[in-house]
Formats: sequence, C-alpha cells, structure tokens
Amino acid sequence: MRLLTLNFVFQFYAPWCGYCKKLEPVWREVGAELRSSGSPVRVGMIDATAHTGVAAEFAVRGYPTIKLFKGDLSYNYKGPRTKDAIIEFANRVAGPVVRPLPSKQMFEHIMKRHDVLFVYVGGDSTLKDKYIEVASEQIINTYFFSASEEVLPEAVTLNEVPAVVVFKDGAYFVYDGESSKPIAVTCGLSVRSYDAMLGH
Repeated sequence: MRLLTLNFVFQFYAPWCGYCKKLEPVWREVGAELRSSGSPVRVGMIDATAHTGVAAEFAVRGYPTIKLFKGDLSYNYKGPRTKDAIIEFANRVAGPVVRPLPSKQMFEHIMKRHDVLFVYVGGDSTLKDKYIEVASEQIINTYFFSASEEVLPEAVTLNEVPAVVVFKDGAYFVYDGESSKPIAVTCGLSVRSYDAMLGH
C-alpha cells in the first residue's frame, strides 16, 4: 500500500456507530488544524464495513478505531477523543522517535512540560540501539530525547556514558544497561520497555 510511505492518521468507522458520529466534527477539526499548521500528518476516514479487507489487515475490532501509519509501522491511539489530544498524538508519533535537546534552555523548557523525561546521553552504542527500539514502541505513550552531558542540569552526575537518564518527580535515575529491574521500573520504565532494552 503506497500510502503507508506517508504519515497518515485514519479513523476506521462504521456508518451506524453512534460514537463515530459523535467523533465526526472533532475529526474534521483535527484534519483542518493539521493541514493549516503544516503538519506532515494527513487525516482520513475509512468505512470499515465497506472496506472489510483493510479493516481486517489492521486488526480493527471496534469503532471508532484511530491508527497512525508511519512508514510500515502502525500505532493505535487510545487517548481522549478530543481535538487537542489527537493532534498531540499525531504530531508526537509522526515526528522523530528520539528528539535532540541541543541546549540547556531547550532542556529546561521540555522539563516543564513532561512528568517523566527520558534522555539518552552518549554516542553510538548498543544501549542507544536498544533505546531507539524502546522509543519506537513506546512513542505512543511519551516522548524520548537525546542530549549531551553539557545540556543536563548541573546536579546530574554520570559515572559513565552512554546512559539513559530518567527524570521524574524532581529526581533523576540513571540506566546504563546494568541496572536491576526494580531500578528500571522506579525510573518509570514499564517492565515491557525494560525487557526490550535488555533484548529479552
């Protein structure tokens, strides 16, 4: 399917579905705002009852189902059915999997906007590969960043790099690939993410 080389967010709907009808005006607003803002995400709707093969291919089991397609990957949206929440999801998932934080000012700005912040520090490494892998899977839930040591707050001490620094509740935790599962979970990583980082 050639369209999947682009970023699309589709609503799979059924004409008789009351929830779909309720979402329709919100969906029009999502499309208009993404288009006017210059977002790389295109918005569409697919009648899953008329295109049953497409719905089956993408495991659509209920209505409405919202999916974002990025390259050959698809991501399910499970958040609030509001314009702002859907737009935020679309722009987050369609953007880079790992976003660079080039300055202290940018780091501080991002810190104010997120309850949990994941930051990779270091060059190319096995840990970076695992971080990108986890980020690709978990981008539907949160943002992932990278930065140099110089950009981090002065209070942060890293014994070695590469490392993943997780900021949460005014504290920070360091994951260097050797941490125990409880530390990783404390950092805000799900067990599934932790296992993916370790290659389990």
